[in-house]
Amino acid sequence: VLIAFFTILFNLEDLSEILRLLVLILGGIGAFYGLIIASRRPSNLEEQVRQNQVTLKAQQRLTFNDQLGRAVEMLANKDQTSIRIAGVRILQELGKSSNVKRKQLVKEILVDYIHEKATSDNPKPYPHKREIETAIIAVASIKTNKLTEFTKIDLNDYSFINIKFENCNFYQCEMKKIRLRYVSFHNCSFNYTDLSFSHFNSVDFKNTERFTVDLTRAFIINLSGLDQETFSQAIFE
Repeated sequence: VLIAFFTILFNLEDLSEILRLLVLILGGIGAFYGLIIASRRPSNLEEQVRQNQVTLKAQQRLTFNDQLGRAVEMLANKDQTSIRIAGVRILQELGKSSNVKRKQLVKEILVDYIHEKATSDNPKPYPHKREIETAIIAVASIKTNKLTEFTKIDLNDYSFINIKFENCNFYQCEMKKIRLRYVSFHNCSFNYTDLSFSHFNSVDFKNTERFTVDLTRAFIINLSGLDQETFSQAIFE
């Protein structure tokens, strides 16, 4: 503006040049102001994105807690098996779609539920067989790095098809007459587990450290993954 003012004082004849100079100066001022505004926008955008992320996480946490509470309440239903199974499936979906910490929480709830229902003193026919099978399938579908402990549970006469168990330890479990077809056990251990009279069809044991099991009168088709030393820990007739 000062340059334009002095130009007017000393060059009154060339008004067109003065006007052009004024336009250029005003355009330069506008561009400079635009740069200032543009420099402020990223920080505002970052703050807005951060706030949106915080809000989204809070909503996800509320949704997770609400669905978790509803599922646990359904597991406690004493009247209808279908309601308990629906609760197991809600937990399964929560575990598969959550972060690592929530996956582990859901998995521990399901494992505790299995230990509560699959006790060796269950009367026959087993009253909770369907929901226990569903819960075990759910646990196998939720992938975590932490070891899953199954201790002294009764899985006699259960059937599992196309399931992959990972990082599991079966300790003193009753699994007589269990039927396993296209099932894999990766990084699993079997400690003093009864697998007598069981049927194995295309079952893979990968990285199995301990295999102290009873395979008396077991029916085996295509069992793989066990080396001679590990398989020698088993007892069978």
